Amino acid sequence: EPPEEEEEEEDGEDGTEPPTPEVIKTDTELVAEQNNNLNISCNHKHNGTVNQVIFEKMPHGQPWGIIGVCKTVEGGLVVEDYSDRGSVSCTDSLDVSLHLTGVLQEDGGFYRCTFSTDAGVQTTTVLLAVPTPGGLSMYMMYIYIGAAAAGLVLLIVMLILAERHRKKKRREEYRVKLHPSQREV
Repeated sequence: EPPEEEEEEEDGEDGTEPPTPEVIKTDTELVAEQNNNLNISCNHKHNGTVNQVIFEKMPHGQPWGIIGVCKTVEGGLVVEDYSDRGSVSCTDSLDVSLHLTGVLQEDGGFYRCTFSTDAGVQTTTVLLAVPTPGGLSMYMMYIYIGAAAAGLVLLIVMLILAERHRKKKRREEYRVKLHPSQREV
């Protein structure tokens, strides 16, 4: 089981106020195709000596969850891997990475590394996007919808002009069939 996070949520005094959504600033954005393998690395330039790194994941619209912890204990490296989708690995300098095998849509979201150093706490955030295979991007969908709407308008205009032309021809044929005394001048 991953350790509980040390941060406490701040609610109103009666505990009914919803938490305000946090704005997440990403340092790196990655795009991965489904079923491919991917390494997500947190190689942060640290100020000071790193004591511990907490690797977390936040799926879209859900809270942060710890997927790995790397720390130095009595001069040795300790790796705690809580990921059910990949494997967490650490270097001696406590640079941490997550290796995902067979990327799935659910792997998309934010990944955060929190470095605890003797100079303070520093974070690195990575956004992983996993597009739907064969799906259209929103941009292309707008282009197709716009083209279809333009085609529909053009078809309607052509039908209106064809109907007017047909009525005009009928009027002329009717005039020709009338006796000269019944024709309009």
